[in-house]
Amino acid sequence: MGGPMGDAVLCALAELAVAAWTWSGAEKVRVAHALENLPRVSAAMERGQLSYSKARALTRVACAATEEYFLDIALHGTASHVEKLVRGYRRAQEAAELSREARQQATRQVSYFYSEDGSLIIKARLPAEIGALPHQSTRCGGE
Repeated sequence: MGGPMGDAVLCALAELAVAAWTWSGAEKVRVAHALENLPRVSAAMERGQLSYSKARALTRVACAATEEYFLDIALHGTASHVEKLVRGYRRAQEAAELSREARQQATRQVSYFYSEDGSLIIKARLPAEIGALPHQSTRCGGE
């Protein structure tokens, strides 16, 4: 690969390699710090019962209260299985943390259609404050 185009490609590949190496190092440091608070996971790794891939996944979600539960699953499942479990658990945690207002905002929707007589039919699911606006304007218009 010579010439300006080849050099640009080589430069881009080198930048990607450095970025991946940097991220990998930071991830290993994160896992090492997390393992300090997960003695059972750390001990299973030391005994060779748990791969780094499984331990890395567990450190994303396990805490003192859940360590034994997640470790038991990791000892009996594949790394891929553990990764899927962790992704699902994190999604569930994020959903549970949404406030009522955030849930209303996330589930908002509006649909409409025209009936046989040409009337516009609107169906909406809106956060309470926004839903109050059309309600108030119809009350004012009717007065």
